[in-house]
Amino acid sequence: MNRIILICGIALLPLMMKAQNMMSEVSITINGNKNLQTTIDGKSYTTLSGSASGNVASFSPNSLSLGQHTLLITRNEPSTGMVEKITTFLNLRYGFDLTVVLNEDGSLEFIETRKENYVANTQQIMDATTFNALLQKVKLQKSTAKRKDLLVASFESPDNYFTTLQVEQLLKQISVESFKLSLAKSAFGKVSDPYNFGSIYSLFASEANIKNLDTYVSNFEKKAPTVAGPMKDADFKAQYQSIQQLWPVSAQMSALNEAFSNTSKLYTTQQAGQLIQLVNAESNRLILAKAAYRSITDKTNFYQINELLSQQSSKNELQDFIQGKSSNTDNAMRENDFTNLYRNIQLQWPVSAQMNSLNDAFSDTKNTFTIAQAVQLIKLVSVASYRFDLAKASYRSISDKGNYNQISDLLGIPSRKNELDDYA
Repeated sequence: MNRIILICGIALLPLMMKAQNMMSEVSITINGNKNLQTTIDGKSYTTLSGSASGNVASFSPNSLSLGQHTLLITRNEPSTGMVEKITTFLNLRYGFDLTVVLNEDGSLEFIETRKENYVANTQQIMDATTFNALLQKVKLQKSTAKRKDLLVASFESPDNYFTTLQVEQLLKQISVESFKLSLAKSAFGKVSDPYNFGSIYSLFASEANIKNLDTYVSNFEKKAPTVAGPMKDADFKAQYQSIQQLWPVSAQMSALNEAFSNTSKLYTTQQAGQLIQLVNAESNRLILAKAAYRSITDKTNFYQINELLSQQSSKNELQDFIQGKSSNTDNAMRENDFTNLYRNIQLQWPVSAQMNSLNDAFSDTKNTFTIAQAVQLIKLVSVASYRFDLAKASYRSISDKGNYNQISDLLGIPSRKNELDDYA
């Protein structure tokens, strides 16, 4: 009987070639007889596809996805002429390289080596009490759509990090595969053990969805770098002093609003508080507190901003604003108001006039739309390039961003869909 030995963290001397579109490298080393036939998932390889030196041959199969693969090695015994078949499984994990060694006595060694550039998520994962409360809250939602919205908000929160097992339990509460797929993608960047993420694949019945998720995971490092942190102290100090020297107050307010609306800048609650205190009027501080919320990296501490407001009515208004943002649901434009807006733009001519009105609607900070409403508005123009511009302009105003990928169906050209995904 063949012996299978699992050895972790030890590097041998095989030739390694990067498996395209993968985060793991796979190599197979054969000791002894080099005239062997190797098959992975039904595809045949020979030692000639790799390298041979002395009594050792190595090769690296390409384009293997993360997860489980079937390995079959067929070899001839020189002394007896008998054919021996050795069958086993390869399990490729995110963040690890795998070497398979076939020894002369027929035993197999599987050697996993953590990738040098691999860094596990070191943020504090959600504790059991908080997670169980979240899981129970998800279960209590009466519809799949509401469960999905709650999970979107949880995965997007900069303060939340999960284990793969926690994500798996949450995704099991979602019955619609398209929802589950988008949620799995959102969750991947927030797991502390991405090398275990392969277990999520078993939640999908559709092979297409599994491949879609696998492609996303494989390219994650390129398209989804680690979320940026708050502004560095030196940069913040320079910005603070610059705004502090402005006069009159209207100039300070303009600069502060611009700072908080700049999507490339993030702040801690403490930093935002210092900026807000540059102005004294209660109404101005309330405006800035609302504007700042988007850019805060530690939203669990944002309640401290209440201390900068003296009137209870202002504190209540800020709290209502935060709850509205966190609910991620029904703060979209009312149907009657939307119908009036839609008909007004529909009647305009030429297209340039419609475009101006649509851009105004999406850029107006008072307006919030569901994805269905945004799609109806964008469909008013038929030019693909115009639709693409409007799709980007609409992102800010979407109340259910978890469904934003539906806008891609309006664009037609795959390259534009990919560019919109990157933009979002």
